[in-house]
Amino acid sequence: MAKVTKPFKLKKNKSRFPMMRLDFLAQFKELLDVKVTHDYFAEGEFPSGMFHVRPTDDTFLVLQQHTLQFRSMPSGFMLGFGSTDQYSPLAELEAPLRLSFVMEITDKNFLNYTNLPFKVEEERVFYFNNLGLDKEDTTHKNLSQDRYVQDEDRIEISHPRFVYQFDEPQYDGVEIEVMDPLGEVVFAEILEEGAMACDINLLDLPDAKYTLNVDGLEEKAFYTYSGLNPLFGIVDLVIDPDAFDDYSFYNDKGELIQQQYSLNFKAREVRWNYLLVEQGQEPMHKDHEVYDSFKKSGYVPIPFTGVETIELEGREAKSIWTDVPIPLRQRQPQKFKLKTKRGKSGVEWIQPLPCAMANANLKVNKSDPGEVYSELIVYL
Repeated sequence: MAKVTKPFKLKKNKSRFPMMRLDFLAQFKELLDVKVTHDYFAEGEFPSGMFHVRPTDDTFLVLQQHTLQFRSMPSGFMLGFGSTDQYSPLAELEAPLRLSFVMEITDKNFLNYTNLPFKVEEERVFYFNNLGLDKEDTTHKNLSQDRYVQDEDRIEISHPRFVYQFDEPQYDGVEIEVMDPLGEVVFAEILEEGAMACDINLLDLPDAKYTLNVDGLEEKAFYTYSGLNPLFGIVDLVIDPDAFDDYSFYNDKGELIQQQYSLNFKAREVRWNYLLVEQGQEPMHKDHEVYDSFKKSGYVPIPFTGVETIELEGREAKSIWTDVPIPLRQRQPQKFKLKTKRGKSGVEWIQPLPCAMANANLKVNKSDPGEVYSELIVYL
């Protein structure tokens, strides 16, 4: 008797996941747009090539696993999520995802024109996240703690394994805990009587912001980093299906929504100091006056201090300051002029003055390291 061959039948897919791979079918939709702005630049955004952001190696894998697509922009970055008519992994998310991105700013003059401490601190890193509880104001959905990036956005960088020293001996039974960005305990130890230190080992964990707690109270926050190149900043984004604050990616029905976050840098404000130096052996100018010549309806001219005689490199010079700090701009709009009486006849003489620039003539006040000013030498 001949053997009857049954016709081949496709098995029905009982799961919600489509039979074909999602990345072949997926239509990527925008999930997030992060805008990084800076008041210094004429367009308010970093020029192309000056600002870079990239996912960490761990985040790159998470993006692939959840069909998330990353795209760097000249002044920010975007995230897209993959979905079909039947399925989207992000819509079915049950536990929070943490995505981490490294920020790099290649302009060597960045601190010159940015309103941050005029120094480089390789032992601290700028840390930004989208957790509403960490923000003073959520109106603009800032990733920094305030409206503009500030020094308080920096946290300590630490090697994944370090010894934490106590100021005084600890009691028997004191509990040490280290928590990850999602609030999970990743390290715990009970101290013995008289302990003066605790060996913290996070070598098997990804680079991230962690908090060290002593008996439930936060002792310090730090970011683990074992790389060789210094970091400028880290952006941590948490996609949490149970979060419904201003930063959430889900509405009250659990549906995905598009978000736009901002990260804003403020231009440095400095006073301008004009030093007027005579080129000849005998002074030819007197009654020096610097004034704001910009004329526009409603514009308030910038005032200047009186003239002070100082010594500059063994020569006499006239020093005049702006009364108020002026924000540095990529294209400075100020139009200042110098008026003097020149020669024995005292003829009125007027000449335009140079503007302050972020790439030159900036100095730190020796008596006040927190003040940066612009020194402009003008030869008469």
